[in-house]
Amino acid sequence: MFEQFTPESQEVTDELTKRLVAVIPADVCVGVTGLTTPGGSETRYKPVGTMFVSMLFNGQLINARWVFEGSIEDIIHQTVDAAAQLIMKSI
Repeated sequence: MFEQFTPESQEVTDELTKRLVAVIPADVCVGVTGLTTPGGSETRYKPVGTMFVSMLFNGQLINARWVFEGSIEDIIHQTVDAAAQLIMKSI
């Protein structure tokens, strides 16, 4: 998969989440990837702060992409908050 998509991409996040169910049997599984620091797969279209979240709930894959600003900690906190809101909205 990494040959076709970067580690920080919606496609990889979706696949991570789908495979998580086999490891952690749960009603809700959430996968997250993204860029919290410069480098990696950063581009003009995928700047630092771009975060991908995928959630598997009742067999349905729901995903989202956000671009946050701030320090590493700020980006992580904003991602956790957004993911929690996605979960609450979906269940």
